[in-house]
Amino acid sequence: MMEILLAGIVLVVYSTWMCALFTRIERKLDRIAAVGRTINRKEDSSMALGQVILEKVTAQTTLVASVKALVEGLVAQETIPADVAAQILATLDGNTAELEAALAAGVPPVPPTP
Repeated sequence: MMEILLAGIVLVVYSTWMCALFTRIERKLDRIAAVGRTINRKEDSSMALGQVILEKVTAQTTLVASVKALVEGLVAQETIPADVAAQILATLDGNTAELEAALAAGVPPVPPTP
């Protein structure tokens, strides 16, 4: 009879210990899941930022091409002197060079204003 009572006590202690162990494991898994959700949110945010940058750069590329075409057209029509056109185009090229240097140096982009 004592053996049965002892076995019952061992079983209760073991069950309690296993329950506590599973509770700790569950808490740790919840923390891991929370970290995973945080990573997903940051990844989504980074992807959205990348899309915004792409849209801005595409718009800027279109704008620069349009300005260059306008300047060349004004020179062809003799509306502006060629030396002024050269200064405008050099300034545009200088801005491009600054951007390329900043990217090469790993300077983070300024976040867009909401």
